[in-house]
Amino acid sequence: MKKIVQSLLKYLAKWYLSKHKPEIIAITGSVGKTTTKKAVSILINEKFQTNQQFESGYNTEIGVPLFILGQKIPNHIILWPVTLLKCLFSVLSSNKLEKLVIEMGTEKPGEISYLLSFIKPKISILTAIAPAHLEKFDNLDNILKEKGKIITSLTTDDTAILNYDDSRVISLKDKTKAKVITYGLSDNADVQAFDINTSINGTNFKIRYKNKEFPISVKTIGEHVIYSLLPAVAVGFIYNYTIEEIQSIISGFESVKGRMNLISGINNSIIIDDSYNASPISVKQAIETLNKIASGRKIAVLGTMNELGDSFTEEHKNLGREAADKVDLLIGVGKGGKIITDEAKLVGMDSKEIFFCDNSIDAGYLLKGIIKSGDTVLLKGSQNNVRLEKAIAMIMKEPFKAKESLVRQEGFWKKR
Repeated sequence: MKKIVQSLLKYLAKWYLSKHKPEIIAITGSVGKTTTKKAVSILINEKFQTNQQFESGYNTEIGVPLFILGQKIPNHIILWPVTLLKCLFSVLSSNKLEKLVIEMGTEKPGEISYLLSFIKPKISILTAIAPAHLEKFDNLDNILKEKGKIITSLTTDDTAILNYDDSRVISLKDKTKAKVITYGLSDNADVQAFDINTSINGTNFKIRYKNKEFPISVKTIGEHVIYSLLPAVAVGFIYNYTIEEIQSIISGFESVKGRMNLISGINNSIIIDDSYNASPISVKQAIETLNKIASGRKIAVLGTMNELGDSFTEEHKNLGREAADKVDLLIGVGKGGKIITDEAKLVGMDSKEIFFCDNSIDAGYLLKGIIKSGDTVLLKGSQNNVRLEKAIAMIMKEPFKAKESLVRQEGFWKKR
């Protein structure tokens, strides 16, 4: 059934792209894909007809064609015929999109190649190469080889936007025929961020591009969000946006659900909701942000990071050492969480400050009993078998806002 649906969706998406010919901006990488997609999308949407959609699950071999066709994953398998019929109507419709901002994910070799078999990007963005999905790729070089195809497949008429600060990403600069624009914090990046200040109120920084400098302010917390905003700025310059237009549009940026969002918690606490997913680099970034912005106790709830293959144990141990040095209370959730807490204890963190829970519901009950006024609570873990948004719903000041505030609140996820 899945293969039939996948084949039909590919055919319909290819037909749609051939008929309507939208310019495609493709985004991939180990971290930051979805946030970068949103940043680019809000910029593009100001001047062009496009398809804004930020729900998770639309970066796969099935999700990408559905996104192109403007349809959502049905809540039940019996509804697929209806969805496919809607996809056909999308192809036949006269509504023409000028641009499409597409996120491409991959969990195993061959998936990016599959998507590129019917998608031809005009602009490709590669955010970072980091430990994620190592279970199927074995090493980072294999991840680079697969994800890098959105860069190496470009022609001389296209543009590649590359993270200068990632040595693996920037290695592709000489392996593409496309024009290259780099971004990062390095002085050598084409689009450079500097004078960075992040606090509980948001993130402020300046951008330098071709000897021009201008400030940007966003409400989103964390220095790492800058790496999602810089590619959007680069896209803005490609499409001849003025500096004033870029400033105005980017200043209204808000992160997607489950990505470093601030939520009011019980007992006058602050929740940092980073429950969307987790990889070693993104967890370290989240802990660093917690350490910078918290004024009271720093509590980290860290769940298992999935799909790390042979590096599973070592990567979780690394986080245990990282957390022990930067947080006041540590709660591990799931198999990986146990490794994190054990390692934190091993390197000297007080056992009275370390807790372990089998699942997110237990973590929620634990938090309800220990959160005090002024605490800042970070929750981060992978989605499958972790789902820390369940714990967040239990400690929100206004739990009735869970559906509008938290990730994975759709019927499909509620059944899991």
